[in-house]
Formats: sequence, structure tokens, C-alpha cells
Amino acid sequence: MKLSVCMIVKNEEKTLARCLYSIKDIADEIVVVDTGSTDKTTDIAQEFGAKVFSLDWKDDFSAARNFSLEKATGAWILIIDADEVLSKDVGDKLKTVLSQQKDFKAFKILQRTYSNAPLNPSWKKISKSTEEAKGFKGCGDVPITRLFINNPDIKFTGEVHEEVDPSLRKLNFPIANTDIVLHHYEYEKGEEYVKKKQLHYLDLCMEKEKLQPENAKNL
Repeated sequence: MKLSVCMIVKNEEKTLARCLYSIKDIADEIVVVDTGSTDKTTDIAQEFGAKVFSLDWKDDFSAARNFSLEKATGAWILIIDADEVLSKDVGDKLKTVLSQQKDFKAFKILQRTYSNAPLNPSWKKISKSTEEAKGFKGCGDVPITRLFINNPDIKFTGEVHEEVDPSLRKLNFPIANTDIVLHHYEYEKGEEYVKKKQLHYLDLCMEKEKLQPENAKNL
């Protein structure tokens, strides 16, 4: 069962190799969509055998995600970001998940974000330092749909905080939960970086709310 790993990137030379190393043994194909890098991001991607495509950035995460889906040739697609690392024990779990394909077409995995302060209700202190924690004081898990079959009707929606769940529901494809962990190191880039990113997301969300006032998620 061929698996395509799809990602969108921009100036991720500091984290990309670690991310790609975590998926190299399970990915039959790596699709990287670069949205304007000026560093060594694309060189690193090519070193891992990724198929690299360029796309002009237009403040629309779904457009970039969907472009990556169009380039995928595998039967299944896994979405990952450059500041994420797939858990080391994922190989066997992933095979088990995909063996359930007759019953499910999409799966949620746990995005475990590490930080030094609470992020959401699921955040908890880390009692014993681990290799994955990388010195952070705590982490919080959020289930997100990142693994699904390759189907042209499955699309991301939303300029920001994009998701495929609406299209899956429209297709009547149930989404199953898994205990597969995706370690997320956004705060490794510094709180100032995260704050700047969140303010940019806020601007995009406010524009989105004007265009879709009936969508409660925007609020």
C-alpha cells in the first residue's frame, strides 16, 4: 500500500532534515511544496529523495495543501509539517491502521505540541525529561486528521487552520482515532516567532470571518 507524505514548506532548513528522517522509512513518496524558500530547504528535501514543487504563496494554506495532494500518487496520504517529527514506533502502528482501510478512509493522529506554558486544556507537565521533550516543561495533545486515502474529492478548506474534515463528512467517510503521535516543536523557534505567526493567523481569520460569517469555527 503506497504511502505519499505531503508537506508545504518555507525556509525550514533548521528542522526539515529531522522531520524527513522520521518518515523516510515509511514513505514511498515524499511530496514537498516550497512556497518561496531562500535558504537550503529545497536542497535538503532533494537529499531525502523528495519530489519538490514550487508554488507562489497567496496567504491560503488550503490552496498550498491541495496543490500537494494533486502531486501525490500513493493510495494513502500523510500530512506533516517541517517542525513535526513522527514518533519512532510509528512503523508497525501505521501498518495496522492502514490494514483497517476497508472500514475507514481517514484517521486522526495526536499532534503533541511541546511548550513551557499551558497551551490548551490537554497540556500537562512532563515529570521526567525525555528525548522527545527536548527540555520543554510540558506538552498538549490535539487529535488532527492527517492520514487519509488519496481521493480527488478530499480537499482542505480554510485559508488558515485548514482541515479536510468537512470534505470527509460530505463524502460520508468516517474518521477513526489512533494513538500515533506527531511531535510538534513550533515553540523551538522561540516565543516571539510564535507570537508573530499567531498575529498573522489572526488577520487571516478575521478576513475569513467576514467572508464566512455563518462559520462558527472562524469565531
